[in-house]
Amino acid sequence: MQKLGVISGKDAAQYADTVGQFLMDRYGSKDAILKTLVTDPVGIVVDVSTVLSAGGSLAVRAPGFVSRIGHAVATAGQLTSPLNAVTPAITTGTSR
Repeated sequence: MQKLGVISGKDAAQYADTVGQFLMDRYGSKDAILKTLVTDPVGIVVDVSTVLSAGGSLAVRAPGFVSRIGHAVATAGQLTSPLNAVTPAITTGTSR
């Protein structure tokens, strides 16, 4: 937010730069995407799920057709979340 000028100061700018560099290393080129796909396939699924969930959640708040699209995108984010694969096992194991 500081880099966008929304919040004053510069103490968090280094973290934004670090996250930006991390994303560029993973998805900044075709070769980077292919390398990430080979070395961290679950990480890609998590990243896609996060983007879908967050984007869908924001779009749900919009009026009309955009809201319906937002619901679909948020559902896709939930369906692609790797955490949903392990949550039932954890819940079943703890309820015994």
